[in-house]
Amino acid sequence: MSKKNLILVIGRSGSGKDTLVRRAMIPFNAISVPSYTDRPIRPTEVNGREHTFLTKEQFDEVMRTEKVFAYTKIGETGYRYCTTVEMLSRFPEENIFYIIDPKGFYFCQKFVNEFNMKCIYVTADDEVRKARANSRNGDTTAWEKRNKDEDEQFTLFELEKRWDGMVINNGSLDEALEEFIRCTSRILNPNVGAKKITRPTFLISFNGLLEEKYIEIYGGAKNARGIHYFDAESFFSVMERLDKAFLNEQEFCVWDPDEDSFVNTTFSKFKTATDTSKYYVKEYV
Repeated sequence: MSKKNLILVIGRSGSGKDTLVRRAMIPFNAISVPSYTDRPIRPTEVNGREHTFLTKEQFDEVMRTEKVFAYTKIGETGYRYCTTVEMLSRFPEENIFYIIDPKGFYFCQKFVNEFNMKCIYVTADDEVRKARANSRNGDTTAWEKRNKDEDEQFTLFELEKRWDGMVINNGSLDEALEEFIRCTSRILNPNVGAKKITRPTFLISFNGLLEEKYIEIYGGAKNARGIHYFDAESFFSVMERLDKAFLNEQEFCVWDPDEDSFVNTTFSKFKTATDTSKYYVKEYV
């Protein structure tokens, strides 16, 4: 049985690691590990998506009865996070993203023979990360506390540079995502270069009148997470409706792994340039 590809994604609070992982899952047919934690759920989180939220008693039971792959405890808050080998093994996907901190990274090194483990480090300047925390909830106090708690474990990790790829996320999301996808592709396909991804993939970003929307489109077998299926005719019908909703022929940005870059296009150009085989489409804001 082949080993699963486990990509450990490490970054300080506000570095953008969660957003990058969410946007990169579909291009690589990957899953993101919803690790166990006993901290309270935040207003923007969904149980089972970012984390699996447990009571302290439930967390103790997991630690006592299961084979723990990674574990960490955060500073003065005392909140705990862990993932088990059983959780990682039950995912059907071969590619797994796991957002983890340096303590968890060092903890899981004893399992290097059970998974193909690689690491991507996402970093951003302190001012940028603080501004993101402020824009999320208007209060940087919690971020400042978390940032201070992180210093101890991140200092050693940053000195050792134990990562296989690094993404500097000080600019736009598109720029960071492009580099994140490039790093991931290089890790998963070390012998064929960054332009080779396992399936034709496009990440489309519409800059609309009211808000930014993302449409992820990829060919291949339907995965287990309920992505809606469109044949060629339905696919282009969806694209036509979207195009009208965002002004006819407005340019949008497409991530094209064959070109290894983002390219600007319009619906009419995209329709004539794209293979009319079957696609899956997922839309979210």
